[in-house]
Amino acid sequence: MFFAPNRGLLLGCCMAAAVAAPAGAAENTQVIVTGACGVRLRVEAVDPDIVRLWLKPAGDFSRAPSLATEPAPTTRVPLAVAGSEAATTVRTDALWISIDHRTLA
Repeated sequence: MFFAPNRGLLLGCCMAAAVAAPAGAAENTQVIVTGACGVRLRVEAVDPDIVRLWLKPAGDFSRAPSLATEPAPTTRVPLAVAGSEAATTVRTDALWISIDHRTLA
């Protein structure tokens, strides 16, 4: 994987994808791309330069609390989303990520 400010991140599972934002969100703070076999990729940005990618084959995107680590940051920055039939592009002010719908790459 590659990412840097003002550069792209190209991710590399299934054929055809759907893109969704959480219901009731006034602005996109996370984007979920679902492949045909049900695998989902969630993109969220905790800072314009820091993007979290979470790949889940099934279940929800919840994290069990840990006594060993601090909780993950809850702040998010807005994401701009653009899509075509082949890919979805997610942008912050500092970087962009292109997700291929065929492979979730």
